[in-house]
Amino acid sequence: LQAGHQRHRHGTAASSLSVDDCYDLGKVAYSEADYHHTELWMTQALRQLDQGEASVAVDAVTILDYLSYSVYQQGALERALEFTRRLLELDPAHQRANGNLKYFEYQLEKQRKAEQSDGEAKQTRDARSPADDYLPERRTYEQLCRGEGVRM
Repeated sequence: LQAGHQRHRHGTAASSLSVDDCYDLGKVAYSEADYHHTELWMTQALRQLDQGEASVAVDAVTILDYLSYSVYQQGALERALEFTRRLLELDPAHQRANGNLKYFEYQLEKQRKAEQSDGEAKQTRDARSPADDYLPERRTYEQLCRGEGVRM
């Protein structure tokens, strides 16, 4: 199964899965903490909704809620934030999404500060330590300059 299509044994497309089918498969993956496949199925369900397919059981808000959490669980904070913002455009009063929005923004800011701090620490380390291509001959040269004896 891929892109919402069922296949016959011979590889020909037999019928398309509905939005609800894709959503149900995504929920099964979610219940098993398989966030990668949750993302794939929920993305397909959302794509089909966006293309105008009707659904009996699910709406975009619900799908976006599953999507934001599943991509967050995979470490994709910025994408989780994008899905959450889209959800809030559709339902500004969505309680969990409003909480997630604040949390994701906080985590992203924390991540950026850590990356910036790591970058500054690396620059400081690089300034103090010799380069990777530091030649052993240079060490001998510096020892001689300091008046230290060198063994041959």
